[in-house]
Amino acid sequence: ATLDAPARSEESGALLATARPALSLAFSPDQLIQRLHDAAATHFYYPPLARRHGWEGEVRLALHVAHDGRLSDIRVLSSSGHRVLDRAAIDCLTRVARLPDATGVPPSGMETVLPVVYRLVDTPV
Repeated sequence: ATLDAPARSEESGALLATARPALSLAFSPDQLIQRLHDAAATHFYYPPLARRHGWEGEVRLALHVAHDGRLSDIRVLSSSGHRVLDRAAIDCLTRVARLPDATGVPPSGMETVLPVVYRLVDTPV
């Protein structure tokens, strides 16, 4: 099970946080997605019901990131086709609540979209 922004481990099926250089003063949407990805990694899970049924899909979540890093207005922009996966993706970001590093987020905050991909992969024995 992985978040598809920007790194995932096909071998283990685990969410994979990647090392990246220190963020510059210029803040980009890609950097925000990476921060969201990193923050969500500890809360990410693949619902057991979805695993049992072999359900996969991509949920695109829209959300607002406040200047202080608080996450709000988390909603499904496009569904995975499976409500259990959609709810798990929302739950993941709800548990984050606040980005630990909101450096560069403008005073008015930012709207962004985070793709969350649920994919079952075979792990080598």
